[in-house]
Amino acid sequence: MLALITALGALALSGCESSARGPVAVRSDSGNLEVAICGTFEITRIEGRAFYRGEPDYLTFLDVEGALSTAEQTRFHLEDLPAGLSGTAEEPPLTDLASIYLIFEFDGDRFNALFETDFSNVPEDAWLHPSGRVSDLPCS
Repeated sequence: MLALITALGALALSGCESSARGPVAVRSDSGNLEVAICGTFEITRIEGRAFYRGEPDYLTFLDVEGALSTAEQTRFHLEDLPAGLSGTAEEPPLTDLASIYLIFEFDGDRFNALFETDFSNVPEDAWLHPSGRVSDLPCS
């Protein structure tokens, strides 16, 4: 699993910092995962995977398809998906979490973001970027 996470880390973007492929940030909002897409895209599919310490496999907590037109900052909670997306969205337990891996497909292309944290080191309502940076704003 470490090799898989290392390989996925090579694909990770630099978060809501400057990135040519489309940045993303996540946060724990009262224990619920919130996702921010920082860029303008026509998203057709989003998949989310959670990796837990001591577990050999990952949990697919998000697998949605449809049409989502994002603005410079599009935010959503898993329990309240944006209009145009449908599929499976389950809140992943944020305890014992090793990492979250998000895959976004758009216009025949895709971008990925790997967040390596258990959220215990991230203040409530702070945004986590794939680079490991924590900020008050998702698209800063």
